[in-house]
Amino acid sequence: MITYVTQAQEYKDGYYYKVITAEGKSIDNIRTSAREWVSENYGSAESVIDLDTETKMIVKGQLALPQTSGKYRVDAKFKTTLTISYKESRFKVDLRFNSIFNPITNTWDSSQISQYNHLFANEAITKEEFFEMTRKAFKEKNIAKMGDRMLKNKGDSMYADYLISRKDSYGKIVGIYESIETKINSQSIEEDW
Repeated sequence: MITYVTQAQEYKDGYYYKVITAEGKSIDNIRTSAREWVSENYGSAESVIDLDTETKMIVKGQLALPQTSGKYRVDAKFKTTLTISYKESRFKVDLRFNSIFNPITNTWDSSQISQYNHLFANEAITKEEFFEMTRKAFKEKNIAKMGDRMLKNKGDSMYADYLISRKDSYGKIVGIYESIETKINSQSIEEDW
């Protein structure tokens, strides 16, 4: 049985990172397992791997995160960069959000990513912080009065939707890290042919 120690993934300046111990695993073992994970989770490793060296793999792909608004639930699509760096008996995983798909303009927008920091952060923001952030966003769009009315009439339900969306999105991100960790730290069972 392999034992390993991990630290929780942290979110900082637009990306998650986590260093994971992989006791008894060589760089080659970690790299091979990481390639297998990419192939299993992206369908084709070759179509998403941007860089693959002896010590690092960079994967460019997409991630859909669930968003709730009342009774509606949609997936927000993000372009991401996943970087897995290897050292003997440990590896580091970075997940960066590069842009979000805007279905209205049918384009990818990198300028909107900072508006999702509250959704990605390790801790949920308070209701007061959420209201202040929402007021600021409406003010920047020159529709502050409409924003104030919306918060007055629907602020509590908007905040409840945020909490659901954040929990679901954060859970999906945590699941990615857990999946990579499990794959790399699992014992490889070779079948006897």
